[in-house]
Amino acid sequence: LLAIEYIDLAEQSLQLLEKLSQNHGSVLISEGGLLACLSFLDFFPTGVQRVAASTAAQMCAHLPRDDSTWSIVSHAVPLLSNLLNNSDSRVVEHAAVALSRISEVARTPARVAVLCESGVADVAARLVDPSEMAASSTTLSPVGFANLVRLLRACTANSRTVAVQLLSSGFSATLRDLLSSSPMVATPGPSPGGARGTPGLRTTDQLAELLDVANNLLPKLPRSRDAFAPSARAAAAMTAGDDDGPGGESTDEPLPTPLVETCARDLFELMMHVHSVTVRS
Repeated sequence: LLAIEYIDLAEQSLQLLEKLSQNHGSVLISEGGLLACLSFLDFFPTGVQRVAASTAAQMCAHLPRDDSTWSIVSHAVPLLSNLLNNSDSRVVEHAAVALSRISEVARTPARVAVLCESGVADVAARLVDPSEMAASSTTLSPVGFANLVRLLRACTANSRTVAVQLLSSGFSATLRDLLSSSPMVATPGPSPGGARGTPGLRTTDQLAELLDVANNLLPKLPRSRDAFAPSARAAAAMTAGDDDGPGGESTDEPLPTPLVETCARDLFELMMHVHSVTVRS
């Protein structure tokens, strides 16, 4: 696959990798199988691209959580991120599943930084935007949507940098549109433009995951009452203890005031409504 000479042989090799990936995914990754099945996909017809993307997603189901294969996997992330822009919805779905599974083992800011170097968080945020989904010629499947939300949840939970970047790009408005268009929330008034006919939030688990993303975008509440007072004692209380996230990245980094105000406008009233609806149910 890495030295294509005969297209038919390459297709047969992909089919073999697909079968092996069901039970031997971790071995295939360590031997370079993940990169092999993702390379040169542009040369293959759509059907073969689907097989290759599905095989990659299946391999990622067997990712070890240690560092044994992380360097190999990190080289595959740009290829998978590029597949999110594919014109075939099945290829996009498989790429989303693979990236979601990779994000599950990227539990440190350093790993998340590598994961997001190719702009995968920005692409995922764009793809789940209801207006983008309505305007796109590629239909995002419910499975693809759910895995992109999981990807965003993992990235924002483990990197304040990613969270701030998403807020700066207006992602709080996307969250507002997704939540307000969900039948589980059923906000009064018309649905946001482009929300009709999109995958949206179909289960309570998906609603919880999206609320996790919203929670991750904002700094943690201060643990001490004194932290609400603008004093040196408050500053010390906020920085003392274990306020640093994994890898030393601060999870209590203050957001710029304009971002906080934007979040408040987009989400505060809606979050109160979500709370009311979920408590009653």
